[in-house]
Amino acid sequence: LVPAQRAKGGAGVRDRVRSLAQAILLVAAGLGLATGMLGFVLCRHLPTIFTTDVAVAKEAAGLAVPAMLSLMALGIWYGNQGLMLATGRARLLAMLFSWNLIYFVAGSNMVIACKLTLFHSWCVFASMHAIFALIVSIVLRLPKGVLCHVRTV
Repeated sequence: LVPAQRAKGGAGVRDRVRSLAQAILLVAAGLGLATGMLGFVLCRHLPTIFTTDVAVAKEAAGLAVPAMLSLMALGIWYGNQGLMLATGRARLLAMLFSWNLIYFVAGSNMVIACKLTLFHSWCVFASMHAIFALIVSIVLRLPKGVLCHVRTV
């Protein structure tokens, strides 16, 4: 977004960077919403193109809600990820990705241990995306985050 030396400038520069970051997240949220809705429609209506087995098509159509939620969260995820990388916080972002690994492995093991269905596995996957997007959204609003509101005197 802005070179580090310029980002350390006055309140005007910080406000401009923050407003650009907010605009980026607004676009990302809009794209997430659009792809989520498209994913829902496609998941509900296209499985029969790929299989003639009615049970498989029904199972795939039943994944529409978690797939939609996953796609919607990914819009925010990618917007947040871009902001973290653009502001030089790649190392922190990489450490935060460890959350995804731990959460997904633990959730998947629970799905397997409890003999749950593919739907539940997709719920773990979608919730991982949503929780990670939330975590990075919070980090971006902490001190040194591009969305942190710094009061100037």
